[in-house]
This record gives sequence, C-alpha cells and structure tokens, in this order.
Amino acid sequence: MYICPSCQTVLIQAQNQFGWFWFCPSCHGSCSTIELIRKAIPAKLVNQLWQRAKDENIQHKRKCPSCTQLMSEVAIVSADKTEYLDVCVTCRMLWFDTQEYQRLPKNPIEPGENDFLKKMTPEQREQYALAKLGMLKERQEMEEQVQKELNDSINAIRSPYFALAKIIEFIFWTLLKR
Repeated sequence: MYICPSCQTVLIQAQNQFGWFWFCPSCHGSCSTIELIRKAIPAKLVNQLWQRAKDENIQHKRKCPSCTQLMSEVAIVSADKTEYLDVCVTCRMLWFDTQEYQRLPKNPIEPGENDFLKKMTPEQREQYALAKLGMLKERQEMEEQVQKELNDSINAIRSPYFALAKIIEFIFWTLLKR
C-alpha cells in the first residue's frame, strides 16, 4: 500500500500507455518508477534528474510513498519555471505534485492503431477488421481448447482420488456400524 507524501492518503494504482503508476485521489499527486518515466520523458532530462537525486547535498523533505525513506528534492529548471520533483534513490520512485508531470516535456508518442486506420480506404479497413476478427476467433478457440485439456487433466487426476475417498468412506461407515 502506497501512501501520499503530501496528504497521507492511500494511493490508487492505475495504468496508462507506458505502464503502472499511483495517484492520490485527494491532492491529485502521482508517483511512478524511474523506468516508466524514461518511456514518457526525454532521457536527457531523466538522467539529469537521477544524477542530481543521488547528490548527497540535496534536501530531503518527504517520505517515499513506497519504501518511506526520505526522497531527494531535485530542481528541474525550464525556460519559464523551476519544478521541484521528489526522487527516491532507494526504490527509484518519483513523486509529482499536482500538474508537475503535465508541465514536463514529453517524448513524441508513437502513432497508434487509429492513426494507421485513418490512412486506409473503407475497403482496407473492412479487410483489416475481418482479419483481426479472424485472429481473435482463432485465439479464443485455442484458449477454449487449452482450458478443456486442463479440465480433462484435472478430472483425470481427481477421479482416482475421489474413488479412493469413497472406498475409505464406505469402509469407515461399515466398520462404524459393527
């Protein structure tokens, strides 16, 4: 259970296109691992942030939501503003106060499936949808087959033990009646 370093509220786990993160429903802060942040924010900025966090002369004010060790408060200077991010060098967590993450520069987002589909003709989209539907059906059939085989295996193992239990029960009641 992760606790908000600002207001002590239990954090809620969520997921975005980069991975899992935690957010505070009260103060709207959030935290994530440095590995996930590397996917979203330019590497140069993340590397600078990490190097500064490891500096022993940095202030330590807040407790990490994960390990509760004190986090390093690291200044990130942009053209118009200085942001102070909290970084835990022990468990590699970053804490963002409300809107801090949104104000940081982001890596360009890879084009998604919708961008790809927009460039297709209606006939191509239909063919694509039918192919995808066929793949989904094939996957579902495979999953059903695996589940059936698993159930058959469990029943094959369970049957002799069930029969043995019934025999023991019969013997027990027979002896008890004597």
